[in-house]
Formats: sequence, C-alpha cells, structure tokens
Amino acid sequence: MSGTAPKGSNAASSLPDRATMLTLDDAGTIQECGGSCEEMFGYAQSELKGRHVSVLLPQLEGMALVQNNQANPRLSHLCRCGAAFRARRRDNESFATELFINRLEGGRAGVLMIVRDAKDQD
Repeated sequence: MSGTAPKGSNAASSLPDRATMLTLDDAGTIQECGGSCEEMFGYAQSELKGRHVSVLLPQLEGMALVQNNQANPRLSHLCRCGAAFRARRRDNESFATELFINRLEGGRAGVLMIVRDAKDQD
C-alpha cells in the first residue's frame, strides 16, 4: 500500500475483510485503531490506545518503525514481500498476518499500519 487516501474518504471503510488499521507514533505506541481491532485481536480500542504495537505483533518489539524520517526500510521490504508476521490475540492465540506500513505525511508524525489476517489470502 502506498500513498494516502483522498481527502474526505474513509480509508477504514475500504479495508478488506479481516483487516484493521493502526496509527502509531514513531516509537510504536498505538495512537488510533480501527473498530475491527476488537474482532481481530479481542481488545477494545480504548485498551490498545497508548500501548506498544508489540502487544499485538510481538516480532516488532524493539524494532525501530521509523529510520531517517521514513518507514524502516527492512520492515517495508518484508511487508512488500508478503512476509508473515505472527500476531497475538488477547487470549494469547497466535495467528499469521500480513502488514502494510506507510509513513504518515502532512505534518503528522507516525506510521499507518494495516494488519491483515493471512488466512484470507487468495
């Protein structure tokens, strides 16, 4: 995924089934999350705000999401290659996901991340 959603559009409404959107600060702290987070991970939106993304995606613990003011090139490459990332639900069940990551632009610091349940791959 690249680019940004057109002004006035609701990017979350165009997500595929079994996907959710997260807005993270540069340190990986969840700032906003889509309503589908509860369905996918078992957490209410209010429970995730302010927590590190590694609560949901343990592989991202300790990984810099932003380097030189852009999305981490290694992480971006893995996302483009379709590498599976293990995610963890509230009940500790683990499942495979695909990630899409973009650096936020327009004066907002942070990262937009879309997490898609990999079992929905065609």
